[in-house]
Parts: sequence; structure tokens; C-alpha cells
Amino acid sequence: AVVAKKEQQAEALRVELEAAQGRAAEQGKAAEASKAKLAQHRDEQEAAREAQRIEESKRAESVRLQAEAAAARRHEDRATDEERTRRRVTELEERLGQSDKSLDLLRNAVARRDQLLAEQRAAFLPPPAAALTKVVLATDIAETSVTIPDVTLVIDGGLHRALATDERASHAPHLRTARIS
Repeated sequence: AVVAKKEQQAEALRVELEAAQGRAAEQGKAAEASKAKLAQHRDEQEAAREAQRIEESKRAESVRLQAEAAAARRHEDRATDEERTRRRVTELEERLGQSDKSLDLLRNAVARRDQLLAEQRAAFLPPPAAALTKVVLATDIAETSVTIPDVTLVIDGGLHRALATDERASHAPHLRTARIS
């Protein structure tokens, strides 16, 4: 009977041990599940932090690109303004150069006219000495009724300038030298 009692106690201990082992196995599984959930939670948190870092990086890159684009636009606007200013300065320099050329041409024309007028006036002055002979070398002057005192000789080249049109160059009028007869 003592042996049977001991066997019953041993059996009860075995059942209790199996129950404890079952509970330990369940707790182990629960602990593994908790570890897995904790690892998953950590992974999710790390993924969320990584997504946040990526989003911040994208925002920073977007701000940087916008700043670069604005700087490029300002540079382009400045270059456009500088180019416009350069073109305007060049245009004004060209106008000034043309004005200077025009003024030079006008000054030369006035000086030449003054010289021709002086020469023409001199032709009508009485000769300074009796030995001086006045000669006219122009048909147009010889044909006019202007009388120049003391002209003793007229040389006629037999040529004159006549207005003509050029058949080849769109009928543009021009002067050409032709024989009088």
C-alpha cells in the first residue's frame, strides 16, 4: 500500500510536471510571440523613422532645388538685363558713330562748298594783272549767258552729265556721262 501510495504520488507529480511543462511551453510560446511582436514593432518603428527621414530628405531636396531654380531665374533675368543693356549701349554707340560720321560729312561738305564759292567768286573778280588769262573748262558754264570778265578762252570737252535709268538695276535713276552731240 505504501508503494501504491508512492506510485500515486509519483503519478500526480508526473501529471503536475507535465502540466507545468505544458504551461512553461505555452509561456515560452507566448514569450516568443511577444518577442516577435516586439521585433515587429521595433521594425515598424524603424521603418516609420526611415520613412520620416526619407520624407525630410525629399523636402530638403525640394527646397534646395527650388532655391537653385530661383537663383537660376535671377541669374537668367540678370543676364537678360545685362544683354539688353549691352545691346542698347551698342545701338547708342552705333548711332553716335553714325552721328559723328554724318557730322564729319556735313563739315566736309560745308568746307568744300565754302571753297567752291570762294573759287567761283574769284572767277568774277577783275584780273590782278593784264598778263593773266582766264580759261573756262566747262560746257555748262559756256552755254549759260553768264558773262565772266576777261575770259579769253573756253575749252569744251564735248561731254555732259545726263539723267538715265538702269534697265538691269530695277530702273534706278542715275547720272551718266555722255557726248553732247
